[in-house]
Amino acid sequence: MTRRWMGALLGGVCAVAWGGAAQAEVFGGVDFPGGIGSFADAVVSYQPGLEGAAPSAGFQGAFNALGAPDYSGANSCATTAACDFVSLGVGGALVLQFTNNVLTGSGNDADDLWIFEIGPDVEDTTVDVSVDGITWLSVGGVTGSTRGIDIDAFGYGTSAAFSFVRLIDVAGEGASLRSRRRIVA
Repeated sequence: MTRRWMGALLGGVCAVAWGGAAQAEVFGGVDFPGGIGSFADAVVSYQPGLEGAAPSAGFQGAFNALGAPDYSGANSCATTAACDFVSLGVGGALVLQFTNNVLTGSGNDADDLWIFEIGPDVEDTTVDVSVDGITWLSVGGVTGSTRGIDIDAFGYGTSAAFSFVRLIDVAGEGASLRSRRRIVA
């Protein structure tokens, strides 16, 4: 199964912690001990352009946020199937779920959660985590490009077990296309 980039333009979300046996792999210059299994597995909700312009239809394939980064470098898409990222649009939100792993702290100051943003604009995104997809806890934000977050710094250590990540585009930045991201736990 091909996994794709997600957008504010998002390419992926990944947790470093993982469940089950896997072979370590490097994606976007980041080492993931859990390999391909480290990446988000399901789209829970996608609300593009909540505070302004929504992205064009071809950029609204939320499923393109799942799995390992595979951005091809093309910044235009006629259809969601032809795209390898998703755009959040102005102030848009995306909730992803990890079904075969969970996000935990590492017990040290290493980054535990990775967001892969692609495209020509560098934009801020707020990041929240949740155990149940209902109650959300802020873990700050990222400032675009490939960025990691150390959730230990927010008090969530190795006993934490988050299955959901919510990304919200910070309105007022970037061009009308908006950024593209992928989440890794």
